[in-house]
Amino acid sequence: MRVSGTVNAHTASLLAQRVGSQLSRAPHVVVDLGEVTVLGPLGLAVLVTLHQKATAGGTEIHIAGAGHHALRRALRITGLDQFLTLDPTADAVISRLPRRAEPRDVSPHRSGPAPEDLDGASVLRGNRSEHAGNRY
Repeated sequence: MRVSGTVNAHTASLLAQRVGSQLSRAPHVVVDLGEVTVLGPLGLAVLVTLHQKATAGGTEIHIAGAGHHALRRALRITGLDQFLTLDPTADAVISRLPRRAEPRDVSPHRSGPAPEDLDGASVLRGNRSEHAGNRY
C-alpha cells in the first residue's frame, strides 16, 4: 500500500484501517512510505499497532521507502527501526518474496502476473483513495 503526504492525527486512523484490512489477506503486507512528508506521533503509533497485529496474525509487515531523512530519523529516535522490517523500496521487498508456481491460464483476458502470483504479498497498486491530499 502506497502512502503519501502527512500521516498525523487526522489521517492516521485511515492508514490503520486500510493497512489493517490487508493483514488477514496475505502473509506479507508492504507499506510504502516513500512519499510521506511528515510522520507524526500518531502515525508512528499506528505502525507499532499494525506491527503487533501482523505479528499476532502470522503476517509480516514490511515498511518500504523509509530511507529519507525525516522518516529514518523518526523511526530511529523511537526505536521502531529495531523491530520493523525496513526496506528501501516496495520493489525490493517483492523481489525477495518467494514466487508460487504460476498456474497455466489460457484465458485471453489475462495480461501479466496478478498480485496473487506473488506468494501472498498484499501490494495494492493503482487502488488508492484520496484523503486531504494524502494517498492510501
